[in-house]
Amino acid sequence: MSGTSFSQTTKLPPTTASFPLHFDDSFTRDLPGDLVVPTAPYDLLPADSESGEIPVPQTKFRASRQVRGALWSWAVPTQHESPKLVGVSPSGAQLLGLTSDDFWRDPLVAAAVWSGNLRLSGSHPWAHCYGGHQFGVWADQLGDGRAISLGQVNGSWEVQLKGAGRTPYSRFADGYAVRRSSVREYLAAEHMCALGVPTSRSLSLVFTDRVVEREEPELGAVVARLAPSWVRFGSFELPASRGDFSLVRKLADYVIRHHFAELAFDGSGVYIHLLQAVVERTAAMVAAWQAAGFCHGVMNTDNMSVLGLTIDYGPYAFLDAYDPDFICNHSDPAGRYAFSEQPRVALWNLVKLAGPLSRLVGQNPDED
Repeated sequence: MSGTSFSQTTKLPPTTASFPLHFDDSFTRDLPGDLVVPTAPYDLLPADSESGEIPVPQTKFRASRQVRGALWSWAVPTQHESPKLVGVSPSGAQLLGLTSDDFWRDPLVAAAVWSGNLRLSGSHPWAHCYGGHQFGVWADQLGDGRAISLGQVNGSWEVQLKGAGRTPYSRFADGYAVRRSSVREYLAAEHMCALGVPTSRSLSLVFTDRVVEREEPELGAVVARLAPSWVRFGSFELPASRGDFSLVRKLADYVIRHHFAELAFDGSGVYIHLLQAVVERTAAMVAAWQAAGFCHGVMNTDNMSVLGLTIDYGPYAFLDAYDPDFICNHSDPAGRYAFSEQPRVALWNLVKLAGPLSRLVGQNPDED
């Protein structure tokens, strides 16, 4: 991002034990990470440090760069001015073993935690690395440019802060989110869940006084959101585009082991079964969209969950009356993602996922 200056050290958010969550981060433990910063930032912080600074330049965490041979990078949330807790999903909190009272008991601390100003004890935040096809065109490396994962609570729910600041994947953007879009995502995920549509979940919504430059200046916000995994079709596409099928295999094996345990490891044929399972889940999700009159608006492969969940609520809309040609995204004048096109686009996206997975079929694991 032009005009941005970075210091030669990185200040880490202070740690709090306010929310009793247990993190078990199999994603960063089992899968290759970015070697530019090979050690988790809080493991670099001296126990007696008063400044909270580590001798790692901010550029390593916030400057955009190509990341190869890795599926994630360590991340450090940016500090926000005057965070204010404005919403908590009781059912979302329950997924983590919390209640809404745990948030509202001390809303100032909760706002600091769920904006990224305070770090939860045991949390080692990271950002995902992936690519994707956007409006049918390969966009190469994308990644979590404004979402930072705090960790996997009990190994079951991966908690993300959307709007938490820049990562190595932010490209030309600032890493922030505005109130308008954050309120929409916070409400949409819980509404879709209530409708019975497979979806990510919302946990909390925090407003900040940060001025975020968009088409016109807007005030900032951070959404805490949940999913069993944030792995996308594009998570497989990027290493495949670079010829790194060893990394594709490691990710596929991880996804099977942790999210498709019903698939027996029967040699390379398991990857066919994985694709079949993703096809079935994606078909069920899109069928639910069509039944609910939901238009996603930006069905790029980097916005498609391998778990068949609705994720990345952007310019979505619900039909007021049946209109198969309805387009909810003003950036889609050709109607690629029009309401009636969603099943076709889902199939197109699945074909793009099939490419990397098909390369694993019949392949000796030692001959990547």
